[in-house]
Amino acid sequence: RSPHLRASFAETLFAVFLPDENKAQERLSKGNSAHQALRAQLFADSALVCKWLAPGLLELYGDVEETGYYEAVGHRHHIALLLKYIWQLPAHRPAFHHFASSTPQRFVKFANGILNQTNDGVADSLQRLREIRQ
Repeated sequence: RSPHLRASFAETLFAVFLPDENKAQERLSKGNSAHQALRAQLFADSALVCKWLAPGLLELYGDVEETGYYEAVGHRHHIALLLKYIWQLPAHRPAFHHFASSTPQRFVKFANGILNQTNDGVADSLQRLREIRQ
């Protein structure tokens, strides 16, 4: 249950399966668009992926806190892009709802991760604004 190993798996999912148009100009595969579409379709067609991917990513979002600050920021960014993408796929929505209703403690850990990430982003922005003004 190493968060480092699990985060590496999420990084692989991000790099290989997430279509380039859903990435923020990073790790673009520069591959054939037909191949990208085929890989992305695997997210929508597999019953196992639809059942387990969202809960796994939601739990990992909270768990990457243990990988260290700088690593957690990068991992959370990629996990968030994956979550945003699969949320758009109707077959994945029940897994999101089931995770939130059946495992409230784990969902709270995910929500705390979002709040921590948001708080850190705001604090960094305010610090940089001070630096710019000087």
